[in-house]
Amino acid sequence: LYRLGQPAKPLERTFDHALSPQLYVEDVAAHYNINLRGSGQKISVLFDETLPPGQFGVTKEIEGGRIIRVGPDSLVDQATTANTIAHELSHARDYLRGIHKPHGNSSSLGDRSVYGSGNALQDWINGKR
Repeated sequence: LYRLGQPAKPLERTFDHALSPQLYVEDVAAHYNINLRGSGQKISVLFDETLPPGQFGVTKEIEGGRIIRVGPDSLVDQATTANTIAHELSHARDYLRGIHKPHGNSSSLGDRSVYGSGNALQDWINGKR
C-alpha cells in the first residue's frame, strides 16, 4: 500500500529491459497500473526508436489513437517513462472520443489537461502526491 507523500515502489529494472526497451515500457505501464484502454478499446504502447531527440512520445491521429509511441528520450527514468505513457494515453483517449481537452504545459498538474495527467502520475511516483 502506498501513502500520500511516499514515493511509489520502483519497478526493478532488469537485463531483459536493457535488451528490450519494448518490454520495459510495457512493464512500466503494468507496474504503475496504467489502464491502456479507451472507449472500450485496447490501446497499445510501442517503443519507437525513430522519435527524434526531445520528443518523448507521440500518438498519431492516423492510427486512431490506438497506438502510443514512446521514444528513447522518455527512458531517462521510470517516472518520465510513466509520465510519457500517461500523457500519450490522454491523447489516445481523446482521438478515440473525437474530443480534445486542453493540452496544458509542463507545469500543469491536476487541471484535467493532457500534461496534467502525466505530471500527476510522475509526482506520485516521486512521492510528491
